[in-house]
Amino acid sequence: SNDFLEYMNEALNFYKDDKKIWSISGYGPKLPCFGDYNKDLYLSPRGSSWGWATWGDRWAMADWKVKDFTTIKKNNDLRKNFNLGGNDMYKMLELQMLSKIDSWAIRWCYSQFYNNMYTVYPKKSKIINNGFSDNKGTHNSGINSKLTLELDNNKVNFNDLHVEQKIIQCFKKFHNLSLKTRAGYFLKKYGGYKTVKKILNFYKK
Repeated sequence: SNDFLEYMNEALNFYKDDKKIWSISGYGPKLPCFGDYNKDLYLSPRGSSWGWATWGDRWAMADWKVKDFTTIKKNNDLRKNFNLGGNDMYKMLELQMLSKIDSWAIRWCYSQFYNNMYTVYPKKSKIINNGFSDNKGTHNSGINSKLTLELDNNKVNFNDLHVEQKIIQCFKKFHNLSLKTRAGYFLKKYGGYKTVKKILNFYKK
């Protein structure tokens, strides 16, 4: 958006002393649950790697090696809470720890969860990701209508934020995996993902 950097810098200044805030997102998904929500921003337990900002002290808290992975692997309640950001969260972390994917972002999100902190999201997005339809993306390809957004160029009003369970559940549902994506994670974990993808791409031509 026209005011992206202004939004980011103002958000960093406004929330810098709020120790429950892990990062600032420029991306704002199209959630269907904003009916009577009258603020421009909200909190989510999941960070975003699409246009984001944080502070040096939060960055220093990240555990890139996920040293306690065994703990969450063996604890159903921890996995359930981690998946409040979407039921893809633990699956991605597991694939990362199995060296099946290479994602800094899922380790960043896990560190946020581990420290019981939140990311600030705009109700209306300040960025768009147009790298899906050109088939040149590293991790994504194909048009996804769910991620099609219009930029918001209006100035954001900053407020002290509190966790809204209705929005948390709505955010989770938005990010939950489709059956197709679940199958993709299964193939990545146990093998055959690249072969199946090549076959599907062949039949698309």
